[in-house]
Amino acid sequence: MPTPSLHRCLVPLALAVAGPALAQSTATYRVTFDSVWSAATHPASFPPDPHYSPLVGATHNADATLWEVGGLASNGIEVMAEIGSPTPLLNEIAALAATGVIGQSLRGDPMRVSPGRVTIEFETGSDHPLLTMVTMIAPSPDWFVGTQSLSLRDGNGWIQRIDHELWPYDAGTDSGSSYRSPNFDTQPQEPIARIASEFPFTGTPALGTYTIELIDVECTADFDGDGDLSIFDFLAYQNAFDAGSPLADLDGDGSLTLFDFLAFQNAFDTGC
Repeated sequence: MPTPSLHRCLVPLALAVAGPALAQSTATYRVTFDSVWSAATHPASFPPDPHYSPLVGATHNADATLWEVGGLASNGIEVMAEIGSPTPLLNEIAALAATGVIGQSLRGDPMRVSPGRVTIEFETGSDHPLLTMVTMIAPSPDWFVGTQSLSLRDGNGWIQRIDHELWPYDAGTDSGSSYRSPNFDTQPQEPIARIASEFPFTGTPALGTYTIELIDVECTADFDGDGDLSIFDFLAYQNAFDAGSPLADLDGDGSLTLFDFLAFQNAFDTGC
């Protein structure tokens, strides 16, 4: 095992020849879905039973795309947007999870009447920092609201709060033009698009917001557990490393190597 003095010599050299090691930090968030969608805010042809399907989505990395403007809706997105069932989309998420690109699948309650509020909590790691979450505007042909690959991290680490306005999107799978239009399958399928000025959303505000709030963080770099990042965390980590503690195995490969030091340094530099 390298001596402490050798550690100090090797870290700058390793940084020159290798990218930063992945350091794991875990955050817990609460999402509050507030809907203002009502006859007062969106009067055109407003339905008598406004509601939303269950919240559904996932945390993931940049290698996963559950939907995007300009792309074609998957079967899971189509079924969510047309009839409100989350099951096919959750099945797609489960298949992606097997490849490692998904952190946690998400499923929340439906909003049974709008205006209203629904909350959901979830945990994710710094290797899956993106949030995609959708829900059907119901009734509707194939309209929905949501986020797409919304980053929960910035250069300072986990973001404390995000207020995400919810605008209507058309899944491109049904050509109905009003809330209660009969099924009219779109052939060929059209790209997902925001409904900006078309009926019944002409000149109307956002339907609501997702308020995403950080409620807890488990920080890799706070090795002494005092809530602050300081030189004492470096000393605590080096002591654990020199003692052969499994807590120092930050890359999870079962052995203590220079790459564990790189993982700790990357966590410290990015504030977890």
